[in-house]
Order: sequence, then structure tokens, then C-alpha cells
Amino acid sequence: MRRVTKQRQVILKIMAQQQGPLTIEAILVAAREKIPHLHLSTLYRNIKTLCQEGVVTRVELPGEKMRYEKHETSQRHHFLCTLCDQLFPIPTCSKTLQEMVPNGFMLKSHAIVLNGLYKKCLPTLCKKSNYKL
Repeated sequence: MRRVTKQRQVILKIMAQQQGPLTIEAILVAAREKIPHLHLSTLYRNIKTLCQEGVVTRVELPGEKMRYEKHETSQRHHFLCTLCDQLFPIPTCSKTLQEMVPNGFMLKSHAIVLNGLYKKCLPTLCKKSNYKL
């Protein structure tokens, strides 16, 4: 990292404390607890620099807002709660992915996103729809 600013330290600490990738809005809310007058443009500039330096990774999901996570925790398997919009890392990769690749092709990378409900969101869904667990 070229320069360790207070903003970058706060951003990295926030990312280290979370279970999964965060939207820019979530980072801004958490960062403003430490730096109340932090501007969105300053946050974007710092995130861009951290991404260029390889410290932070962008997590792109089809139809979703861009999210960011520390590179050391970055991987391409996630579970997206469709109720609370939280994104959680999935720790392991299926060993059968290579078996899915057609003959004559070489797998370079992959991304997997599972959609469903986070266990803490299930009671909320049940209340809204009168389902019982």
C-alpha cells in the first residue's frame, strides 16, 4: 500500500470485521462512525486505490450492487440472502467443477452465487407470510 491514511485504515478494519463483501453504502455508514464527515467521493477514491493496489477486491454479482472485500478473504463463492441482501462467503469449492467443463475447454475461473434466506431472516419471512418454521 502506497500511503496508509486514516480513511484507508478505517475501510480495511471495517472489511476485516465483516462476514462477507460490503456495498459502498454499507462501508460509508460504518466508516462515518469513525470519520463523521467522510464524503462518498473520498470513499470511492480510496476503494479504487485499494483495488488497484490489490488490497481490496471487487465482487460483481449479476443484477446486484458492486461489493468489496479484502483480497486475502476474496473468493468467488457466495450466498446471497434475498430478504436482507447480505452476502456471505461459502468456504469451499465443489471438486466437480472441472467435470462440468466440456471436452476441449480449459477452466480459467468461475463464480458461484447461491440465493436464498439467511437463517436470521427466516423468522421475518414467516411473520410476513404466516409460515411456520
